[in-house]
Order: sequence, then structure tokens, then C-alpha cells
Amino acid sequence: MDQYLWKNRVIITPHLSLEAQKKVFNAEEVKDRDLVFIATPNQNYDKKTFYLIGKDGGIKARSQSPFESSYIYRLIDSMPMRQAEMKK
Repeated sequence: MDQYLWKNRVIITPHLSLEAQKKVFNAEEVKDRDLVFIATPNQNYDKKTFYLIGKDGGIKARSQSPFESSYIYRLIDSMPMRQAEMKK
């Protein structure tokens, strides 16, 4: 996860849900928000849970079902770091 720190926001999905979760999101919106998708990386994450990890490495959201893209966009857009990015 260190390779994403301060560069990307990460959506962690259970392995079998990775492609399905990606399909819900618009490619332009993903790029604009520096989002990447990965399958559950290690034992530090529940393998049945979806996570949104911020650029600072903190867990910003978790869910037992796939994230709705509109929810994630709103959540990210409300974050101080994203607010600063949008002003540039």
C-alpha cells in the first residue's frame, strides 16, 4: 500500500468483486480523483469488506457491499485534500 500513499485514493475490494466494482465507476471521474482499485491486499483487511483508503493511508469508508460511485465521489469531494485539489 505504500506505493499509493500521498498519490492515490484506493478502493479495496474482495478479490472476486474487483472487476464488478470497477464497472460502476466512470473512468474520467476515477482519473480526476486519483482512484485506483485493488483486490484485498493482505490479512490487515477483512476479505469480505470494501474499503476506501485516503491519500494519507487512512480508512475513509468501509462497507459489506460494493460502493455506489456517487457516494464515493461525494465523500472524496468533501475531503479537505480534494477541496484543495479542485481549487488548483
